[in-house]
Amino acid sequence: MYTCYICDEDASQGNLLKDMFSNCETSDQWTVEVVNSARDLVKSIQAKVPDLILIDIVLGSYNGIECMKTILNRHPDIQVVFVSDNIEYCTSVYEVQHIYFLPKPFDEVIFKKAVAKAEKKIEEIRSKLLYIKYKSSVVSAPFTDILFIENFNRKVRVQMKDGCIETYISIDELFRKMDQRFVHCHKSFIVNMDYVRDLTKNKFVLKNGNEVPISQLRLTDTKMKFLGYLGATL
Repeated sequence: MYTCYICDEDASQGNLLKDMFSNCETSDQWTVEVVNSARDLVKSIQAKVPDLILIDIVLGSYNGIECMKTILNRHPDIQVVFVSDNIEYCTSVYEVQHIYFLPKPFDEVIFKKAVAKAEKKIEEIRSKLLYIKYKSSVVSAPFTDILFIENFNRKVRVQMKDGCIETYISIDELFRKMDQRFVHCHKSFIVNMDYVRDLTKNKFVLKNGNEVPISQLRLTDTKMKFLGYLGATL
């Protein structure tokens, strides 16, 4: 399943794009939500990070390109399609990672190509796996499903969205295999910043309510990495 947010000040244009998903061969794989402002888009992302965003470049006082710079700073795996009725923007969008520029009025053939490309990129990202050896077995864990990792009773526990995996591999060795969304905030903990709801002076609070401690020794570095990942506030 894939999730998409469409952000367009003109609700009729946003709903038109939403309707176009129903003509795609993979329409039953998509959940699509329309929002009408950058502020509403940010709120939606705080609730659930989407796989794809279709965003108009002109959003009142906001610029869709600058908006996506901020969002991608924290969520680099989101796929982006820029939308505009001004062809002059087709060069400006290259300031930001994106997969397509969709001019208005919309062409269904081009739209379907953009969606197909998004699906391919999403599947490539989902295939990024952490391989974990435990006893005689090797288990694969998608980066996108890892909440945090902790040392626990002489083993290392990888806490997933739907359970946990245990291993004897050191937490430092696992961390070397991970990407920029993870921070080693405590000698015994690694956290996936995609799932962080709040940062306090000594812990992360995750969206599911779990708490991950931050050691005093790593506090400054952890905060800097988190704020850099979070990006500027819209």
